[in-house]
Amino acid sequence: MSTALNELPARLPVGLTPQSRPRLVDPQLDVVRLLAILRREGHVTRADCVWATARAKAVGVSPAHVLLTWAKVNRLQLWDAQCELWRIPWVDVRVNKPDPHLASAAGLETCLANGWVPHHINGDALVVATSVPPTAEGAERALTAVAAVIEGAIRVEWIGCSDLDIDHMLLTACRDDVIWDAAQRLAEEHPHETAATGPAPWNYPLLIGTLISFVVAMVLRPIGTLAVFAVGLSMAFVLGTGFKALAAFAGGRALRKQEIATLESLLAEANELPGRHRLRHAAPRRVPDAELPVYTILVPAYREEAVIAKLIENLQGLDYPPEKLDVIVLLEEDDELTLNAAKAAKPPGYVRLFVTPHGTPKTKPRACNAGLRFARGEYLVIYDAEDRPHPAQLHDVLSVFEVSDARTVVVQGRLNYFNASSNLLTRMFALEYAAWFDYMLPGLDALRLPIPLGGTSNHFITAALRDLGGWDAHNVTEDADLGLRATVRGMRVAVVDSTTWEEACSEWKAWIKQRTRWIKGYMITALVHTRNPVASARRLGFKGTLGLILLIAGTPLTFLALPLAWILAVSLFLVAAITHHTVLPDWALKVAMFNMTAGYISVIASSALAMTRRKAWWLVPFAFLNPFYWFLHSIAAWRAAWQLFFTPTVWEKTPHGIDANHT
Repeated sequence: MSTALNELPARLPVGLTPQSRPRLVDPQLDVVRLLAILRREGHVTRADCVWATARAKAVGVSPAHVLLTWAKVNRLQLWDAQCELWRIPWVDVRVNKPDPHLASAAGLETCLANGWVPHHINGDALVVATSVPPTAEGAERALTAVAAVIEGAIRVEWIGCSDLDIDHMLLTACRDDVIWDAAQRLAEEHPHETAATGPAPWNYPLLIGTLISFVVAMVLRPIGTLAVFAVGLSMAFVLGTGFKALAAFAGGRALRKQEIATLESLLAEANELPGRHRLRHAAPRRVPDAELPVYTILVPAYREEAVIAKLIENLQGLDYPPEKLDVIVLLEEDDELTLNAAKAAKPPGYVRLFVTPHGTPKTKPRACNAGLRFARGEYLVIYDAEDRPHPAQLHDVLSVFEVSDARTVVVQGRLNYFNASSNLLTRMFALEYAAWFDYMLPGLDALRLPIPLGGTSNHFITAALRDLGGWDAHNVTEDADLGLRATVRGMRVAVVDSTTWEEACSEWKAWIKQRTRWIKGYMITALVHTRNPVASARRLGFKGTLGLILLIAGTPLTFLALPLAWILAVSLFLVAAITHHTVLPDWALKVAMFNMTAGYISVIASSALAMTRRKAWWLVPFAFLNPFYWFLHSIAAWRAAWQLFFTPTVWEKTPHGIDANHT
């Protein structure tokens, strides 16, 4: 299957007769001439041109871009007209393929930044395929870019093609570069920040030494060892749950302050408060359409043929000028079903179907890294294929960036589920997400602790994301890792009060596999950031180190410890019932019981409070089932521990579109 983007209508290529002297470009006059050509060819009407011109002025783009976005013309019609305007031939570069050595020599970044690709040598001329107006400066840059591999070329001749043709040529000619960039760039440039290099050498001796020490202690002092073990397990549990309860409490306080500030802002606008309050609590400014930046939306979609059409429909519901959206649907070469379903959905002109070159590891972050290199937006967000983001989310995020300090480079949206009522599992999932995104993450933000990102609705400043090296393709919980990595680099993650609705797993087996991947990713992230504990502690600071230990490392440890604690408790109870003697000291039993009870109460309370905030009262009673729900987490945690040793990069795909309520 071809690694092409959206396919253009079939057309025979014109002859290769490039022009070395294209007409000089006058942007204002060219708008009129381009519209005249499109009208002459019958592609648009006079009314279309008048509307597009007015719309372009309001949004801050060209009329041609408006016509393409709203499907008044297709790419073939538009670039054919532009080539006539520029007085250069349009060439079907999918038939007349470029010299891959020239494109590779120029480099992926250079070609993307300039909107052209060196195509072939014609005598003493370098022929360059362009999707932007040809200029003398562009010709000079093209000659300089390939100077190392050409001999005798002293001038540039231009041929025309579309922006998608540029992407197609680069995906073909620079395929190896794209594959390396997506999977290995972070590993080679920042090896201490990636899971590609494996655990630290001291990890295995520490694990083996701990196990041997436990066995020896059980042989020499079994009662004392069991007492310490029981108290230790319960302490690990209460520390993990207690930390989350503290963060949730801080999140609740932050939310109340925010709600009070919003109310004061509304009153101030009604002149109910003095002017100084109006200034302090003024509502965030909504940026006019003409000033809005281009926003890239990356949508990883592997085996999502059941929901891809619905996603494209949902994205069209965003309250953002479509002319300033750059939607990239990330597909895989072996997934023709999703590609065909996406094509059948007839996506608008601002949607690009991007087929990621095959490579390993086959993970979501690898696909996202490939899309990141081709992103055109100043800001970028990840949405999953089944997502339903709030229509105003992009505006809300821009408002957060506007009022945040310069270190804030990521904003995390809140997530919840539109199919919470499907069955018991989806109800518990909705409770968990409400506690995590509505209370925990705002609390971590208020406490200035590292925020592990969710898998979707992460909004980035694109340049900062590239500086971070993108996502770790070797980490199956790339989102949590990236949030921690941003903290290590001195950057901040903020939270926005805007919900994206997802489809919760409604099948137990699928849920176990999904949660296995998440917990395994937390384990990997903890191992990566503790390779050099002293250096990590210096980079993260006290609060960051606390978050790493109690949240990133503590979460899987809590789930691993839970069944051990209960097995130990049941065993001790049976021994006491049979022998009429207690094995452990009374103090150890009391401490362990108190810790376990306190931990469960904190989990139940935070879940219940989160649902009251969303006024989902019918879900509150299910919060009392959290102790049983956590046993599922333990199953997933022990699966994750097994996979950590044998299949660390295996990505168990979560199926979507299986719930009757997903439409």
